[in-house]
Amino acid sequence: MNLSQENILRELRDGECEVTFTKVNGDTRVMRCTLSLDIIPNSRMPKGDNTPELSEGLDRNLNVIRVYDTNVKDWRSFKVETVKNFVKV
Repeated sequence: MNLSQENILRELRDGECEVTFTKVNGDTRVMRCTLSLDIIPNSRMPKGDNTPELSEGLDRNLNVIRVYDTNVKDWRSFKVETVKNFVKV
């Protein structure tokens, strides 16, 4: 799979994915995450910010993708350029 920002966002919107990336502190993290509205609980939907960038999971100002971590059950983010592996689950 091409790890372009567009491909990652498309797969995340379609279901749950596993992304391996390098955190800011240099550690490697494996995260199961999604942007699928069918998976994210209503209580965890972002509130008060209806910008297209947020609703798409993309924060253009910080150049990161915001995702819902299905294990932690909260929102997390990662930079596309730090992704080592990305697979649909």
